[in-house]
Amino acid sequence: GTLWALIGAFEATGEERYREAAVRFAEFQFARWDASGRKEGGPEISALALLRLSELTGDPRYRDEILAAIPEVPTSRATARPSARWRIPGGR
Repeated sequence: GTLWALIGAFEATGEERYREAAVRFAEFQFARWDASGRKEGGPEISALALLRLSELTGDPRYRDEILAAIPEVPTSRATARPSARWRIPGGR
């Protein structure tokens, strides 16, 4: 999406204006999240793009924001037998 395009333009050209635009775009998305009380804008902003932006800027906030939005999988569900995690037609 848009964030990846801005990051790619910065990486390809080294022009600071693209990195700055990527930061402004991410901040805009964060403002939408805060105002709504929930995470919106999925297609417009990707988790991997935010992680990359965090690396490019040295700002851990972008990484922390997206990691906080990713739900944790309970260990007991992740390690259970497949049939305990989901119903398999004809399975045991």
